[in-house]
Amino acid sequence: MVTPQPGTGTALRTAASPRSQSRSDGCSLSLRVSASQLFVVGIIVGLSLACAASSAPPPAVSATGPSLPVVIAKSDAPAAAPVAVPQKQEPAEEIDVVPSDPRPPLEFTEVSEKAWVANLKTKLASRHRVPPESIFLSPARQRAAFLDSTPRLQDVPAKPANKPSRARKRVVARKPPPRRHRVVVVDLEGRVLLRFRPILAKGSDEPPKDLRFLAEDRLVYEVPAPPALPPAAPSRKAKRRGKGPTKAAPVDSGPPPRLFVIQPVGKRPRPIRCEGTRFAFNPGRSHLAHVARRGDGEWIAVDGQRVYPRKRGETRVASDLGWSRDGVSLAFIESGPPPRLTLLAEFDNANGDHSWDLPTSASGGAEVFFTGRGKLVVGRSASRPIFTAPLSRQPTSTFDP
Repeated sequence: MVTPQPGTGTALRTAASPRSQSRSDGCSLSLRVSASQLFVVGIIVGLSLACAASSAPPPAVSATGPSLPVVIAKSDAPAAAPVAVPQKQEPAEEIDVVPSDPRPPLEFTEVSEKAWVANLKTKLASRHRVPPESIFLSPARQRAAFLDSTPRLQDVPAKPANKPSRARKRVVARKPPPRRHRVVVVDLEGRVLLRFRPILAKGSDEPPKDLRFLAEDRLVYEVPAPPALPPAAPSRKAKRRGKGPTKAAPVDSGPPPRLFVIQPVGKRPRPIRCEGTRFAFNPGRSHLAHVARRGDGEWIAVDGQRVYPRKRGETRVASDLGWSRDGVSLAFIESGPPPRLTLLAEFDNANGDHSWDLPTSASGGAEVFFTGRGKLVVGRSASRPIFTAPLSRQPTSTFDP
């Protein structure tokens, strides 16, 4: 506000407020005016304030109150490191952690079947204390079997008396005890599945021969024949009468009889005795055929069961038994007259039986051969046929040697 002073003249100094001076580019007006010029000065001051207010933006007003001046103090100390502001992190995805296996990883090594069988036999032999060559496996390589025999004891002579006696005593060697044999069937880990005593010949302790698996659930072995007894010496009465040793009975010219035993592998199995001649295994060694005899009559049996003649009756077999390659068909020659070729297309089915009459030349030592696909040949050999026949009823051809 301007107040005039009395006197000759009035000196007025009009200044803007500090805020007005800062926003009007630092300009001030100093005027010496009279009372008549006061109105003009007010107009000029009002225009200056209006110009300053339009050129600068209004100051920001804090909601909490007037802003305080900020004093920045300069210092020679090094500036402090900026403080890291923690940021909000997103939660990580859950991962299933599987605990590591303490066992070492499995390693696969390629081994041939021959090497695998040799290693398996060695392992089983070391566990049961038998030679590895005495162990044999089943066709499916799921079981093993071996013969466990006690060692043969040597003849132990009797101990003579320490003091010589008047009567000389004859030292006689003691007879060793008979050997004991057991057939043991185990699995691939060596666990015992079956243990039994094999059948032996009367008065003999010889172990069974040709022990093997007959299919997966049966064993077969041959009982060795007892040794032949020497001829009996003539008695004193026979010598006085001048009689020599008795003549032996005539022996049949056919093959000698043999005894095979089929032993099933199971609980309380009963052995099957197969006694006869002309034994023949099929190519897969899963069936055993033979010719059984009773008196003068004969019949064909497979695995101890009669298969031919199908019903009651007997026959005479003049050749060995021949198996087909698939192990299903069985063929042989029956003695005549006239000789006949008999084919069992399925040995356990009577519907496929066939028979053909043969020439007389086929009765002297001819055999039966399966050659080619579904073809039968009768002759001394497969390359020199006497008679040929298909497995079905078709015209046959005869060869005259």
